[in-house]
Amino acid sequence: MYDVSQTWQTLIADELHWFEVKVVIDEDGTPINVPASSIFDLSIQQRAFSGEQPTVGACLSAEIDLKILRPGSNIPRMASISPYVCVTNGTTTSEWIPQGKFFIDTREYSQNDDSLNVVTIHGYDSMLKTEDSYPDTTHAWPMSDIAVVNEIATTIGVSVDPRTTALMTNNYQISAPAGYSMREVLGNIAAMYCGNFIMNYDGELLLVTIDSYPPETSYIVTGAGNPITFGGDRILVSAI
Repeated sequence: MYDVSQTWQTLIADELHWFEVKVVIDEDGTPINVPASSIFDLSIQQRAFSGEQPTVGACLSAEIDLKILRPGSNIPRMASISPYVCVTNGTTTSEWIPQGKFFIDTREYSQNDDSLNVVTIHGYDSMLKTEDSYPDTTHAWPMSDIAVVNEIATTIGVSVDPRTTALMTNNYQISAPAGYSMREVLGNIAAMYCGNFIMNYDGELLLVTIDSYPPETSYIVTGAGNPITFGGDRILVSAI
């Protein structure tokens, strides 16, 4: 969750606002900035719980589908993709907010109906890296749950969201995970806290428990993100 600026909040309250997107593709340390004018299609699929009913003990990967005007050079597989969004009214524009960090799985080059060269990309976030086996370690076991989570995060090259550390206070002791993948270990820890692991918008490892959603995420909004009110009051959906 982001503490957005007053500019963002003011623009959102204005009916005459819209969102703009951009994408940064990191090609071996050389960023490629893709403006909105070069983006034909962009969608992100992110879930906090799997299945039709909420379940716990899962590690859920987010996915991105992107179609853009082909840049000057080929984009290598596993290059990183960082989408951003801002809000504007045409005169004033807010800060850019990240929407995740992904890595290219597939990319296809083609021409569209206007004979423009385009590239269609599908990618996943870093959660997919947890499919590998838990790394061999020499430290003593058992180890605390948060220490295990930190070790997995370090192994896959990400940080741990501070909210994860704040939630994980039970100090469950984890036995040596011989023969298990990092994803299986994370899933078991998530189940202990009645939650799941996802990657946040900054690409950090985040534990989401059934009762840890910020209250504002339960407000009913329009498709444009504007709050729906009744008699001036926002409508909050409460879990039973």
